[in-house]
Amino acid sequence: MEFKESYQDLVTSPRHFIENFSFPDPARIKLIDCTLRDGEQMPGVAFSPETKYEIVKAMSDIGIHGAEIGFPAVSESERQTVKLAVEGKRRGELRPDFDIVLVCRTAKADVDATVKGLEDADVDPAEVYFSTFTSGSDLHIKYKIGRVLMRQEGRDEADYFDTPVEFFRQANIRLLVDAVKYIRSKGVKKVQIVAEDVSRANVDYIIQLYQAGIAAGGTRPCFADTVGCLIPEYAGYYARRLIESLGAESEVYTHFHNDYGLATINNIAAFAQGMEVFNGSLNGLGERAGNASLQEFVAALRWLYGIEIPGFRYDQLRAISRLVERHSGVPIALNDPIIGGGVFTHESGVHTAGVLIDPRIYESVPSEAVGAETGYLYGKHSGTLIVKFALQKNKDELDRHGIEITEDLVHKVTEQVKVLREKMAEGDHAEKIVDEIEAAVARLGLTEQDVLNIALAAKSGQ
Repeated sequence: MEFKESYQDLVTSPRHFIENFSFPDPARIKLIDCTLRDGEQMPGVAFSPETKYEIVKAMSDIGIHGAEIGFPAVSESERQTVKLAVEGKRRGELRPDFDIVLVCRTAKADVDATVKGLEDADVDPAEVYFSTFTSGSDLHIKYKIGRVLMRQEGRDEADYFDTPVEFFRQANIRLLVDAVKYIRSKGVKKVQIVAEDVSRANVDYIIQLYQAGIAAGGTRPCFADTVGCLIPEYAGYYARRLIESLGAESEVYTHFHNDYGLATINNIAAFAQGMEVFNGSLNGLGERAGNASLQEFVAALRWLYGIEIPGFRYDQLRAISRLVERHSGVPIALNDPIIGGGVFTHESGVHTAGVLIDPRIYESVPSEAVGAETGYLYGKHSGTLIVKFALQKNKDELDRHGIEITEDLVHKVTEQVKVLREKMAEGDHAEKIVDEIEAAVARLGLTEQDVLNIALAAKSGQ
């Protein structure tokens, strides 16, 4: 309906409380997706090269600025994906500014394998972004890659436990610097430098590590919350320190996991301090509780903070979400923010009465703006208004049967709807639905027994 007053005068906007924030110019914000890399690391998820390219095209069309598409050193299928993406970009099927990002470890063997794969696919290393990673926190530096660092430095591993953390820190810097220089020597122009577990690392050390990596030729350092333990206050502080120390031109980017359900607000806190590059996944896919959801992030920026990313197709959010859902096999929760199938569906009589007046009474995000529709479900909480609405929508059908819509009919239908829904609740159909979903998800990957069977078959084939 048309309100007499403006909508803005009828509601208090959260934007009144963000005057002290330092959000970047929306035109400088970049979205680099990791669905096809970190998202595929979610147990049970696997994409074929053709599927990856279909999703990459959808990303380019919606306005995402780049994507990590996998580890070319791992398999032939990963290298095939790179070939498809680069050839598609050459044909103009991907935007000219769309970054194709390949991931490799700091090991020279990984770099060589990746470059060899590019050569075999007739891809110039200058056409793609490399992303190389090491560790960031003292926990990871000493106890995850510490023995590798000792071998690199020619140290006796017998001294491993007694070797101070500072040794591993400096050895790690040399490892990253050598890797970046080696990657750049192969003709690569752009190199993301990633330290895992930055959020649990000493910020002064991370600044030292990334300054060395940038000096060696790195072009985009990562603020990684690998285990999803950031809180917004710390995310903002850390982001500010990184930007002030490394410079906005370094394009520091976020990569936050969602273990506590804080990935979106942690990203907002970082961007409120001037962060410009976001790295997350469609539908929040990823290891454990997943990555920051790209859909949540862009929607929150636009409708809560008033930051609209130029050229981004918000009306395609639902469509690209469904595309990833179908290919990943991971169902989207009905109440998943923005993209859940039930987010714009109403049953309660109180809510439906308001939405029938104007959807904005109970929907702060316009359903059509994200490619969805406001809808209704009928059950024990439904009121006469929504039942009457349903009958009037189908008036022609009722007329053909000689049925007149009266208040008495509306009340009778409403009562019958409640009775039928309560009878349904007495059965086990809801439990069966959950069992079916869990069984289907379990079939996405191979089990321990499958691995054992493969080993037994290999033995018998010898």
